[in-house]
Amino acid sequence: MTQMRKFEQEAIATEIYEKIQETNSVVQKELEQTKKYKDIQAVVDELADLDKQSQELNKAMTNTRDIIGKLVKEFNDNISKNDFELTTVSRYYNGSGQLSWIDNEWKVKQDIERKLAIALYHLIGKINYQLSLMILLVNLVFKNCSPLLQIWVLRIK
Repeated sequence: MTQMRKFEQEAIATEIYEKIQETNSVVQKELEQTKKYKDIQAVVDELADLDKQSQELNKAMTNTRDIIGKLVKEFNDNISKNDFELTTVSRYYNGSGQLSWIDNEWKVKQDIERKLAIALYHLIGKINYQLSLMILLVNLVFKNCSPLLQIWVLRIK
């Protein structure tokens, strides 16, 4: 008995597979005409329509978020003298959002620090000036007083 070669086995398998495919194609076309298949296809088509609507809604929501962002920015630019600003909080899970106020803590603290630095600078300048005058005055008095008083002052230090 002769043994079948590999390429002959592959040729026979391919031929059988092609016949099965032809039969499957005919059966599939017949099944596509059934009511159950048509009902399933209707639901698939409905899902495709919903997906299209969802994409359109997402696009509209994105555009609306952009508009809100621009409006909030313009609003905040007009009230920039305040220590707070308006912001939006988006809720992506349910698609809604809300407006809220936030404090510009960094801005307020920066202004306070600047004003405090200026006030301290002037205060330290005044203290240094007054201290310099006092030292000058003490030196003048010290130089003009008697030697005994100078010795007594030096002992106090």
